[in-house]
Amino acid sequence: MFILKPLPLALLLAGASVSSAWSAQLTQPLSLKEVTVYLRGASLQSEETLNLPAGESEITFTQVADSLLSDSIAIAMDNGVTVLSSQLIQQSVQPKADLQQQLTCAKQELAELIAEKNNINAQIKVLEDNRSLTNKSAAEVGKYLQMVKERNGELLLTASKLEQRIAEKETEIDERGQQHDFSGDVYRNQIVARIYTPKAVSSHAVVRYMTPQATWVPSYDIHASAINQPLRLVYKASIRQHSGLAWKNVKLVLSTSEPDTRLTIPRLETQYVDVRDESNIISGYAGGSSSVDTAFQQSLAHKEARVRDEAYAAAKAAADAKAKSPGRYKASATKPANNFTALNVRYALTLPWQIDSDNNARTVVIKEESVSGDYRFFAIPKISNDAYLQVQINAWEDLNLIPGESQIFFGNNRTGVGYLQPPEDGKSLNIQLNRDPKLIIQRKTVQKKENAVSIFNDNAIRNFSYTLNVKNSYAEAVDLTLLDQIPVSANSDITVENVQYGQAQYNTKTGELSWKLHLAGKESTSLPFSYAVKYPKNATPSGM
Repeated sequence: MFILKPLPLALLLAGASVSSAWSAQLTQPLSLKEVTVYLRGASLQSEETLNLPAGESEITFTQVADSLLSDSIAIAMDNGVTVLSSQLIQQSVQPKADLQQQLTCAKQELAELIAEKNNINAQIKVLEDNRSLTNKSAAEVGKYLQMVKERNGELLLTASKLEQRIAEKETEIDERGQQHDFSGDVYRNQIVARIYTPKAVSSHAVVRYMTPQATWVPSYDIHASAINQPLRLVYKASIRQHSGLAWKNVKLVLSTSEPDTRLTIPRLETQYVDVRDESNIISGYAGGSSSVDTAFQQSLAHKEARVRDEAYAAAKAAADAKAKSPGRYKASATKPANNFTALNVRYALTLPWQIDSDNNARTVVIKEESVSGDYRFFAIPKISNDAYLQVQINAWEDLNLIPGESQIFFGNNRTGVGYLQPPEDGKSLNIQLNRDPKLIIQRKTVQKKENAVSIFNDNAIRNFSYTLNVKNSYAEAVDLTLLDQIPVSANSDITVENVQYGQAQYNTKTGELSWKLHLAGKESTSLPFSYAVKYPKNATPSGM
């Protein structure tokens, strides 16, 4: 038979101490250290050092973003600490009555600051209004000027500090006013973690989570100082975030990869190689437009539209795949847009930045590169006599380009805007820099007449002959590429014959003529070409 005896008081106290070791409650505000911004979303990382008692503890991490994904929370701790669980909760941190009281106090403080600044301004005005020293001795004048100098400097410094405090207080009032406009209490996200350690330790905690309310868009500045000098390529990023948490002086990393919180191995899908339809390549300047700008802008618009369509299609497919999966960021086998060649690039910015949670774009500089290329001039005289300065970059793969808008600078002038992206044909990356009036180009019609039509002949023939006249006004040699064209028949009853094109390269499928010239300083040259079109005499052909 067992007899229960009362436990000694020492053992009861020891039991109580053990029980308390398993129920420690800690609260720790998070200090944001690093943010990795993806094209869609961002990963926020905070680091803290915690003094933990032995046993199980519950840690409430505050100062967390308002918008975050609960399944992306990851907590790591060293010194043998085991993280048992973590969860996202919403805690009422600001009753509306308290907000109203704080708003009233903030307005009162603002009024006091404004009154103090007005007093400082009045003192400055008194000093400025009493500069008449005609009745003073030289010694008195010297003392007075020294006093004014010291006093005025103090007052101006105080006024400047007051202006800054007034601006900060006005911002605080705006924020509290917006919070007060919402009905009910103010809630904030908190992360609650339960941990266990066999002994009391100091542990370094790293807390990471994802927010969908962030994005970045690449852009570029292209600076060319002179012909045959390397380009200065400035990589920039426009960052927006509305996570509810200001990123103050954080280390920023920009990534082009897709955020993934699940270890799911991706699949390779079949890569298909096909042939593009090039039947409309020449149509951009075959219509006889009056300006080469129109052709370039139309081509640019088509490229931008295609890039955006492909990017949108890829994003939609990825979103559909994620919606069907149990995880928010499950790996997707969606084939990315072909134009995005730099799919897994990370840019770690060297300096800390501040990105406020206002969804306003903040432009940051990523890095600069010196890029060498071959300069040439390029013109399509059929459309315009203007020559464009162009640089061809062959080693473009090393640049890790992401398609984005670009600003073009030549010398000290901003010459235009463009859209920088890897070349679709995989060859050289061509960048237009500016128009150059020192290359004088003219396209002249030499002969354009219809042969006499005989009653014994069912066909009519029209002969066309042109000359391209080019003059290099530079003192130094330049390279110039010229494009023109010979029509291509789309009807078996119509033939293009007697084609003469001199030293040009002739593409029989597209009809494109191209000349690659190396002109010495002040050199002039003429480039003739001609052709004939034969067609049924009762027909009315077009496109000639």
